[in-house]
Order: sequence, then structure tokens, then C-alpha cells
Amino acid sequence: SCKTDLQLEIPRGTETGIILHSILQHLPLKNLATSTEKEIEELYVNPFIKNSNCADLGGAISKLLLKLNDASFKTQFHSFFLKEIEEKLSLKESEFLFYQDDLSSSHFIHGFYDMLFQHKGYYYLLDWKSDYLGAEASDYEKEALKSEVLQKYSIQISLYSEALYTLICSQNSQEDVQFGGIFYVYLRGLKYHQGTLYLSPSDIQALPTCSKLIKEAQSC
Repeated sequence: SCKTDLQLEIPRGTETGIILHSILQHLPLKNLATSTEKEIEELYVNPFIKNSNCADLGGAISKLLLKLNDASFKTQFHSFFLKEIEEKLSLKESEFLFYQDDLSSSHFIHGFYDMLFQHKGYYYLLDWKSDYLGAEASDYEKEALKSEVLQKYSIQISLYSEALYTLICSQNSQEDVQFGGIFYVYLRGLKYHQGTLYLSPSDIQALPTCSKLIKEAQSC
């Protein structure tokens, strides 16, 4: 039978994070919206949890993932659900590489997005997080998430957005697609109908530059 307390039953740690990322990389979001919990478990969860620390938690993980169907992704431009994203306009575990040149240094930046997608004229980035932040709904409210994300991922945010701006500028100008922002989705917060943080382009522009953040990190 399925575990009842999803928050506590799914183990913490790197192995669980890798498993959840792998499942979400291969799970078509439209299938998530049209499949039963059992179908999700058998087709998309069980293949990734065999011989792992989550081997007996297929039902719990499937139940948690299905809560993504109810998550509303609200931006300053519009609101949407994940099932509305066109699969052909999204890339999962997408690699990026670009050259950064400023007054103090020149170097290549290389990394991966969890998910990059286009929706209604905007490019968005989405980053899945499996971190355990606490056992209360308030631990996954937007202000708590914003504090967590800006404390841990400011460099990542700057790198991601700079890479995406570079991509947009390299596209055909007739396409006229703009940067819409970044979503951080804390999967364990879905239990409480929380866990989604949106950073708008203006939120991101208010952060220190990527070069400054890297220098500060190196000086610590």
C-alpha cells in the first residue's frame, strides 16, 4: 500500500534528488495530467527506483508528483498549469555553454537547466528541488522559499538568466520571444499545496551581477 505521509517517507539526500530529477526528465507533463497514479508509478517511477533507497516508495512518489497537476504557475505576465506547456517547446536537462567577457575576467560558463520551456511568447526556466525544508506548510510558503533560494542559488540564478538572455539574443529577431523568469519547485512542498517560487526578470535584475557573486564566493 502507498505510504501515507509523503513528506516523511521519501528519504532525504542526494540519491533521492537524482531519482526525482530522472523521473521528471522522462515524464511527459501531459501524461502526468491524463494518467492514473498506478500508471505513473508503473511507467515512469518504478524504472528509476529499483535497487535504490526509494525502492518501496513508488506509490508515495507517484502521489506526490500528481500534485503537480494542481500547481498554478503564476507570473507577472499570465498564469498556467504544467499540462499547458507544449512538449515540443520544452527542453529537459538542457546543456548550455557561453562565453563571458567583462573587465576583470573572461571565461566559458557551462551548466545544465532542469527544464527550459517557451509559453505564450516567453522563455522560462524551471529548477526542481527535492530539499527537505521542514514539516510545516509555512516552511514552503513563498517568503520562506525566496529566502532559501536567494541564500543558496544567487550565482546559479545569475548564470541561468545570463545564459538564457544569450540564447534569446541569438534567435531570429522575428520570433520576438522574451525572458519570462525562473521557477523553483520544491517538490516536498507540494504536499501542502505550496513549494513554487517565481522570480521575475526584475527580481533577477535586482540581484548582484554574476561576476560580483562569484568573487564574493571565492573570497569566503
